[in-house]
Amino acid sequence: MDESGELVVDRGGRLPVAPVVDLALFGIAIAARGRPGRTGADLAAWTLLHLGGADDEYGRTRAVDLLAGLRRDGLPARLRLVGELPPAQRGRLLARAAGVVGALDLVGERAPHEVARLLVETALLFVPAPDPSGRVPAPSPAPGTPGAAAGGRDPVPSVLAGCAAGTPVLAPDLPAVRVVAAALTGVIMVAPGAPTQVWARAAAGPLPVPPTPDERWAALRRLRRSPFCPDRPALADEAR
Repeated sequence: MDESGELVVDRGGRLPVAPVVDLALFGIAIAARGRPGRTGADLAAWTLLHLGGADDEYGRTRAVDLLAGLRRDGLPARLRLVGELPPAQRGRLLARAAGVVGALDLVGERAPHEVARLLVETALLFVPAPDPSGRVPAPSPAPGTPGAAAGGRDPVPSVLAGCAAGTPVLAPDLPAVRVVAAALTGVIMVAPGAPTQVWARAAAGPLPVPPTPDERWAALRRLRRSPFCPDRPALADEAR
């Protein structure tokens, strides 16, 4: 994605983000969650997740503000922040979350397969708008690849990871995100500059009722068939 928020294609006209999301990891995570005895569906209700990195304090701050807005509205939301978290940043986030710290889980950096599992065990992925100050952190790998859960300005890889997990995604209304939303389901867009209460109202819809394993499989297959996956990688559930 360039600085204007437009999605940039390669010389062959293909969307460049698809191959970096490892669909097999999400298939494994969905299959594991659907096994008898798993309580992931119950635990996922009201769980909000943010993927970021050490360079994404702005996005994490917005996620904490969203959590506070939901809790002010009387909703039992919880927030998981996934990704490398420097001690100083951790302290600032905990101070900002003083009133809702009991609903905040600082997960830290996780391996790609764990990121996929966490995405499958959440009700909503929050992808904040870019920092309006114009700071541009260095690009980083997308969730579902080595180095996952790092930061990066481009929202599209995180949005696609949410779509791979079948998890609804709350994201800024940017041209690149619109391209994804036009091809896939479950992407809820809000104006980047909208106040926190507007984001909270948008988040309140999907949080109580996480997708079922069957709905997650359907979303993963939809992504596999989309223009974002030109190579159509095989999934573990091909016989389903």
